[in-house]
Amino acid sequence: MENSSVVQFEMKNGTVDLTLNFYRLNQLRARHKEEYNRYQKINEAGIKTDLDAVDVIYVAYLCANLEKMPDVMSYEDFLMNVKDSRARIWQAYGALNTDPKN
Repeated sequence: MENSSVVQFEMKNGTVDLTLNFYRLNQLRARHKEEYNRYQKINEAGIKTDLDAVDVIYVAYLCANLEKMPDVMSYEDFLMNVKDSRARIWQAYGALNTDPKN
């Protein structure tokens, strides 16, 4: 995967990769429209809540794991495994929305 755009995110059940790479977002849009539309709706309206940030992080998780689908965490499983740290959530969201170093 494109290492410069990958963010590591620590969860209760281990560390997962995240990315919002445009190619992978396009693949998600083609294969999993509902999840992509959730992401796009948040982008259009602006992020307003902690759960909006978690939704974006979930989409980034799906994008990073397209090759593993359908063997990925469901949205509910993902929510149950997110650590209860708003600081970590916002740090990951910020990292996903920052230009990669390469």
